[in-house]
Amino acid sequence: MWRVLSRSLLALMLVVSVALPKRASQNTKEAKVPECKGNPKLVGDCLVVHGRMTFANGSHNVRIWPIGTRRLLGVQYVPGSITKRYPDGAFWMPTELSDISTFGVDIFGDFEVCPLSRKTPGAMQFVCVESAKNLVVKDYNKEPTRIYRIHDATSH
Repeated sequence: MWRVLSRSLLALMLVVSVALPKRASQNTKEAKVPECKGNPKLVGDCLVVHGRMTFANGSHNVRIWPIGTRRLLGVQYVPGSITKRYPDGAFWMPTELSDISTFGVDIFGDFEVCPLSRKTPGAMQFVCVESAKNLVVKDYNKEPTRIYRIHDATSH
């Protein structure tokens, strides 16, 4: 009896968590996203990577996979941007990207990223995103899957 009840409860929790995904959106009235370039926390020069930005579970929800590599770049949270609405903080990237980053949405493009940590083999490198160009969005949440272009993202 308890086993059936606990399995039913677990199944219900899974259905609710999939049906109501948390958006990665940020509100600039609540948290000011500073410029990435020229920040004293950078550990190296900024560079442009052609890759796929996706939203995932776990540490550093927004990740960029530079296409053709086996690396992952984790988009850092803005220091001091924790609010009641965004308990983890705002993502350190242009608001145009943050507004569409959610589960089931892939964003392909050329991302100008600046390193906040050094490259370590087998570990995710943390970055902030200065800008993004040539953006193509693949939205798996639409039926059928929707692919469309958006304008370049540069404002913080």
